Order: sequence, then C-alpha cells, then structure tokens
Amino acid sequence: MQNPEIIALPGKLLQMPPPVANAAVWLGEYARSRELQAEALATSLVVDLMTGRWAGLAARARAMVAETAEMPAVAGDTRLVLGLLALAKGEWGQADTWLCGPGLVAEDGAIPLTAAAAGGRIRLSLARQDLAGAAREAA
Repeated sequence: MQNPEIIALPGKLLQMPPPVANAAVWLGEYARSRELQAEALATSLVVDLMTGRWAGLAARARAMVAETAEMPAVAGDTRLVLGLLALAKGEWGQADTWLCGPGLVAEDGAIPLTAAAAGGRIRLSLARQDLAGAAREAA
C-alpha cells in the first residue's frame, strides 16, 4: 500500500505535511503547523534509527535539534536519536549528554521518550560496567 503522504516525482520523493499540520495552516495557526511538521520530521528520524537507516542520520538529527530548540517535545525525539546513535558507536560521553537532555528525563518528558532514554542510559551504564548505575536508572 502506498503512503498517501508521499508524492513520487521522477527521481525523488516529496514528503507531504501531516493532515493536521495542513489543517492548522488553513486555520491561521502557522506556528502550530510548523510544530506539527517538525514533530513528523522528528518521528521520521526515530523510524530511521529503529529501521537501520543510519546513513546521514546523525547530521540530520543535529540539524533538527538546532532548528527545534524552541520545541522541547520535538527536540526530545532528536536528542534520543543522537544519544542512541552515540551509544551504538561507543561514544559514551556524547551518549550520556544526549540521553540526559531536556525532554528525556521522567520529570519533563513524554513517557515513550523517557522510557527509551532510560533504556539507553541503562545500556550505557552496563557498557561501562557500572551495575549500580544501571540498577539506579532502572529503579
């Protein structure tokens, strides 16, 4: 089944804005439309991470973090992507920084994001042979 939000042109695919973002434009809610579009792009970064499409992913995620500094929910997705990529590459200092950022701790983030980030921090602690740290994170 073809994704209705993707338009195929010779040699390229164009991503259509999510229907809700499109509706927001027509209601004059331009800032909200931009937020919704950014959320969809951030979700696509998470999908690329989870499905192994890592080529260029770190650069796209860093650009997205810079563009969405004023949108904590969106930036949380991209920080998660960067943290898990860094963890996979053995860049533990960077992984720790990204996985502890805004939107990725229980006090200020969405449950799926904070749970995924906590899992990343647990794996990071285990990679460092820090069993006590992993247990604290899991508690």
